[in-house]
Amino acid sequence: MQEVGMFLVTSTNVPGKHKKAGFKCMLICQALNHERSPCKTFYNITGNRLVLQCACEGFLHLNHPANITIFTDSQYFINGWEQLPLWARSGWRRPGGRKIKNEELWRLIWEKSRPHTVKVIYEDMEKYKEINSLLLR
Repeated sequence: MQEVGMFLVTSTNVPGKHKKAGFKCMLICQALNHERSPCKTFYNITGNRLVLQCACEGFLHLNHPANITIFTDSQYFINGWEQLPLWARSGWRRPGGRKIKNEELWRLIWEKSRPHTVKVIYEDMEKYKEINSLLLR
């Protein structure tokens, strides 16, 4: 399987609702010397929902099973990723029966990630700051 780096770069990683925010999902496949970088802008969206949208977009652009390393500075995404198997087994509920937030996006990520081998790594996205500023133009 091909090795793919998925960089989840968002214009904000601050919780709460934002009037305007965007993302760039950089997909890098070194074996093919290929890069895809879908970008989108959203209005009235939370930072957590933005990073999930970014991951969904990345998975939708992958056509073949791959070994994927996701790089993100979102603790929300990292923590949620670790809980995905438990949520899927428990009918998308938290312990105690509470619904998970952004369920439809987590379900899509779970579904689209199934053919792949995925690991998630914390990466400080400050070095991509110039990309962040371009997202909101």
